[in-house]
Amino acid sequence: MPRPVELVRKAALFLLFAGCRCQSSEAPAEVQKEGEASVIVVDGKKAVLPAGDAPKKLFRDESGKRFAYDRPDGFRLVYVVGDGAFVGPTMSGSAVEFDKAPPVEKALGEMFEHAGSHRPSLVTEVKKTLGEAGTATMLAESAHVDDKIWDETFATLGASEQDTVKKSLETYLEVGKPTSGLRRAVAWVPLKKEEKKAVYVARAKELTKPLEEPRAVAVLVRAVAALDKKQGADLGCEVLQVKPAESDDADARDVLNEAAALAIAHGEGTCKELEAILLNDACRPWVRCGPNGPNDGRETSTQLEPLCTRAEVEKTIAAELERTPSDVMGGSRGTRTALFAFAALVAKDALPLAFKEAHERRRFSIVQPKEPECDASEIGKPCHCDEGLIRDQACRHADPRVKAGICQFDVDAKEKKISGVVASMGH
Repeated sequence: MPRPVELVRKAALFLLFAGCRCQSSEAPAEVQKEGEASVIVVDGKKAVLPAGDAPKKLFRDESGKRFAYDRPDGFRLVYVVGDGAFVGPTMSGSAVEFDKAPPVEKALGEMFEHAGSHRPSLVTEVKKTLGEAGTATMLAESAHVDDKIWDETFATLGASEQDTVKKSLETYLEVGKPTSGLRRAVAWVPLKKEEKKAVYVARAKELTKPLEEPRAVAVLVRAVAALDKKQGADLGCEVLQVKPAESDDADARDVLNEAAALAIAHGEGTCKELEAILLNDACRPWVRCGPNGPNDGRETSTQLEPLCTRAEVEKTIAAELERTPSDVMGGSRGTRTALFAFAALVAKDALPLAFKEAHERRRFSIVQPKEPECDASEIGKPCHCDEGLIRDQACRHADPRVKAGICQFDVDAKEKKISGVVASMGH
């Protein structure tokens, strides 16, 4: 049976906590290393610390579900969710006021952002304690976080919860909104909406002055092109006219330029920048067509194929417009900007003379001995050089004498003939 003194002590504690406003205890913060990250231990659970946080004190509210640790500018909250603990938003002030802290539902986005390698655990605990609705809220508020666990988690949601997330993501497509979640928005929000066309155009234009999120803008340009040929072509030309900056990501800019050229080609538009694009990449395989349409550069070829016709490129243009946003932004297939510049110009019978002459040289007749091979011949001696190599280098060089690695040869534009093939490197 409890002693009277103990009963009095328990009663006093009850009265104390009944009137407490969530500042029930304070203890030294226990910080540990976990690989490269630092973690704070909360009730035996580990929460990853954001870079720069170095807590000394840990505060606990009476529910045991929320904690806070000290920072130079105030405090950062730590939430217990199921069997895990996760760092959330910060609070200013000289004292922790848990009653003013956001509830867990309002902190899920920042928890996901800061969880780092613990994100899979956070997803598990949120699903277990807050269900799909809470999981959808977390994803909607953390769309800016680049982690495949976000997309994997989204894919597990039911249709209704996915729609909730998509509706939230749509705000990133509007002018003036943050760009942090734009890539997720264009990846998951259905863009084939005629009524949203003006929104996409305005957002794409905004993000070119200066250039921001070029991969996401590339998806918007393609979406506009699919909805409206003329507007797509006009937007594509505006994009191509944006001067590159030294700080630009070159690969991302290539993805955007390809989308712009594609939009112009699909809309049968014109743009003065197309000529420079084509001449800068004049002899790439894309502009040559075989039985299956434009070459992709992986074929075995002597490079004797003719230039593509506009009709032969149409199927490729249609297929490009059906690529998924994630595929476009990832650039997994490489870019073929020159092909779409070519398609736009050939449709207007406006191919540059230098381009046409280059491909005429590529198809000149070749006169050379059958043997020996140039890599087995003495320098300056007649030899046989790879036909594809000769044609490629003839396309790229307008000089009457061309050196092409192991061989060199003469190009006679008047006779439309390539001859005088000799070895240029000794064996």
